[in-house]
This record gives sequence, structure tokens and C-alpha cells, in this order.
Amino acid sequence: MGFSVFATACAAQIPCLIAHQFSKRWGSSQFRGVDWVIYLWARVSMTAVGYVPEVIGAENLPPHGVNALYIPNHTSFLDILTLTGFVPRPMKYVSKKEILS
Repeated sequence: MGFSVFATACAAQIPCLIAHQFSKRWGSSQFRGVDWVIYLWARVSMTAVGYVPEVIGAENLPPHGVNALYIPNHTSFLDILTLTGFVPRPMKYVSKKEILS
């Protein structure tokens, strides 16, 4: 599974860079193209190994455009990929700086 995530992440770098440059050039500060590439990366890398979770209660999520805070319990490294690839909302992530070291 690690190879699948790594290989698809490598393949997603160029489309992500193109989407980022497009967003910067034409003034889209929300980078929706980058969100779409990251969503596709997470979805493809998880389905490639047969991991397709069932999302229960998606109808209870706030409408698109309304901010919400999703807090995973981090029982595995799949939390980020699951949220990004299967919850029907664009995601941004916040992390503590110690994660980088």
C-alpha cells in the first residue's frame, strides 16, 4: 500500500504544480484545482489497493461553502487520505510544527 500512495503522489506532482500556477496566475486564491488533484490522488491511491470506505452521514455535513472543522482520531496514517478522498468536501489541514522535524 505504501508503494501505491508513493507512486500516485509522484504522478500527482506535475498536475498539482500546473493547477497551482493556473490558480496563482488567474487570481483564484482558493486553489480549487489543487484541491481536485489532491482529492483524485487520495481516491486513486486508496482504491488501487482496494480500500473504499463507506461514508455514513454525508447528508448531515454543512452545505458547500460553509466552513467546518473535521477532527480525525488518527488511528492510522489513512485518516488524511480517507478524509481527502472520500468525504465530499475540499479539505485543508492544520498540523503542529513538530510534525516537520
